[in-house]
Amino acid sequence: MNLGGNPESAAQLLEKAAKLLEMKFPEEALSLYSKAAETVGCEDRPKEASEYLSKVAKLQVKCETFISTAVLLLHFFQIIGSNRTLG
Repeated sequence: MNLGGNPESAAQLLEKAAKLLEMKFPEEALSLYSKAAETVGCEDRPKEASEYLSKVAKLQVKCETFISTAVLLLHFFQIIGSNRTLG
């Protein structure tokens, strides 16, 4: 399987790996979801990036990292706001 450096494919692989890690290693899953958001965010895809950030926020709440979650949600809303003004 040749992914050819496709950011969308890379983000999907990161998401699959994160799903596998979520139950036993939630901190590692957080990192992978964040990297997936960064990957599609670099390609100017705010909707996809916000979907991954939403997963990070939900997992952070489960891990009870509330301050990090609040910061992430502010970033999430900034992305959504910029997406609405652009789209």
